[in-house]
Amino acid sequence: MNQTMTTELSFPIKTSAIDSEKDGYDVKHDATEEERGALATRFGLVGLPAFRFTANVKPTRSENGFRLRGRIIADVIQTCVATLDPVTAHIDQPFEILLFDETDDRAAPIDIEEDYETFSDDLIELGEIAAIELALSLDPYPRVPGAKGDKTGPGADTGESPGGRGADQERENPTHRPFEGLAALRRNR
Repeated sequence: MNQTMTTELSFPIKTSAIDSEKDGYDVKHDATEEERGALATRFGLVGLPAFRFTANVKPTRSENGFRLRGRIIADVIQTCVATLDPVTAHIDQPFEILLFDETDDRAAPIDIEEDYETFSDDLIELGEIAAIELALSLDPYPRVPGAKGDKTGPGADTGESPGGRGADQERENPTHRPFEGLAALRRNR
């Protein structure tokens, strides 16, 4: 991860501050209104009323990296993909990531199976990691309960499917073949 980039949520820690003798370095951060607004803009959210992350960073056994265990807790408002109405959701998601110094050639094993990030200049940017975890936790297709149609697609106002058949007809004919219209076009060439 490029540490020189500007992030909406910046929370860097120095790797030298992580004490290998104790239980690691604990972090807890409640995002400010400005940080939440910037994250909402970045991820296309209607709003982000609450966002908190907690984390514990400790050296790995091999001493050439760190293990980050954390949790993000957020209240998000997204736009319903069917009705364009606001959809609220609560996220409470744990995560675990290995961190390796990008300047150390022997730090990150080639065949690693766990999620990992890199850091440089003795700084780990926990804010960007938390932001990425938030993005990964968002529902890619949020829908309000009971949403029936898509206001933006063909047949949105008529209750018809794109093939010109009504929703009742779709339910009556369970053997409907969605590509039969394409096959008919191909035959008419």
